[in-house]
Amino acid sequence: MKQDLVQYSILGLLMDGKKSGYDLKNDFKNSVGSFYAPSFGSIYPILKKHEKNGYVIGKDEAVGKRKRTEYTITSLGKDTFLKWLKVPVAQHELQYSCDDILVKLYFYRYLPLKTRLALIKKLKDMSFENYYSLIECQKEISFPITDSRRWPLDWGVVSFYAYAKWLESIEDAYKKRGD
Repeated sequence: MKQDLVQYSILGLLMDGKKSGYDLKNDFKNSVGSFYAPSFGSIYPILKKHEKNGYVIGKDEAVGKRKRTEYTITSLGKDTFLKWLKVPVAQHELQYSCDDILVKLYFYRYLPLKTRLALIKKLKDMSFENYYSLIECQKEISFPITDSRRWPLDWGVVSFYAYAKWLESIEDAYKKRGD
């Protein structure tokens, strides 16, 4: 799944305009890189694969004495990216890895408001569902708060609640702004 995430992130970053591999590396650092750090060595092979699949077009440009390839996303690349972006995050992704979720949220600006709101609501509802499920688990265990066996469960309760409330605030903001 992580390889897919890099591939789709590259397409998402190219939605903003043409970029070189070096530009993409910097964009990763300055955008999704605060919560997702791909192997930068994978950028160029993925760009070549995307070019072969018709998702991007590479054009060599001279920069001083050096050659630099600038990549532009194609209509097929945009369609492929948006199709991936519209797929709701699965329950297991919510429980085990936030990378996929945060990367998708970063790119939700490319989706229509109605689609964004539906996907955010689904994430919020799953987060509350996980929160309530863990609360029930807490009620069934007898470990004191000082027992390290309880800490992961407590972390899950706090995390899912905070995550659900955060998503709720995003949902409310979108509804107020209407964009």
